[in-house]
Amino acid sequence: MPAFHIGPRSTPQVIKVLIWITVIVSILSPMITFSFHYFFGKLGPSQLLSLSFFGIKQGYLWQFLTYFFLQSSGVGISLGLLISLFFYMFLLWFAGSELVFRFGSLQFLYLYLGGGIFAGLIGMLVAWMGSSYLMLATSGPAAYAVLVGWCMLFPEFQLALFFVIRMKAKWLVLIILGLSLLSSLSYGDGVPFFTTLAGIIWGYLFSLIVWKLPTPFQRK
Repeated sequence: MPAFHIGPRSTPQVIKVLIWITVIVSILSPMITFSFHYFFGKLGPSQLLSLSFFGIKQGYLWQFLTYFFLQSSGVGISLGLLISLFFYMFLLWFAGSELVFRFGSLQFLYLYLGGGIFAGLIGMLVAWMGSSYLMLATSGPAAYAVLVGWCMLFPEFQLALFFVIRMKAKWLVLIILGLSLLSSLSYGDGVPFFTTLAGIIWGYLFSLIVWKLPTPFQRK
């Protein structure tokens, strides 16, 4: 099996738009939100776009769609925010481009947007059941849905972990998802864990049912 080169042949327009929106919103929102609080005492973009119980009670139903276009660390612009933003946008670019080439922009958006919305609904349910505070702003679940879809399309491609250790895509993706789920357990309320899991499940079921892709671990 030939090695899968780093990055797609070209970047589809829909991927460029999604990445630019997410990066711009994630970088500008903390600064604009601070100004809104300081000068006007009003809610800023971070509160209006993040998914929260307060927002949904106020009728801000768009938050189910906007929260995954905003990567937030809760403390303004931090190194952790930038690393997370880069990682998720890399996954979107690397895996999403190939899915767009194969299935088209509309089908890809069903996967990406559907994964984010489904994870948001699960996050709200988990937070409500646990009576925990919810302020969700991350591209993670939607990006993982894309990664799972890509893995089911190209499970046997050889990739190099740290440019040294060669392994099949399905095993590398399994490691990435496992580490992400383990790291999300550090948050006591369980919301990050279940939203991440929801994104993974959406990506798997969508690829299995809509795109008719077999599970990677059935192939030989």
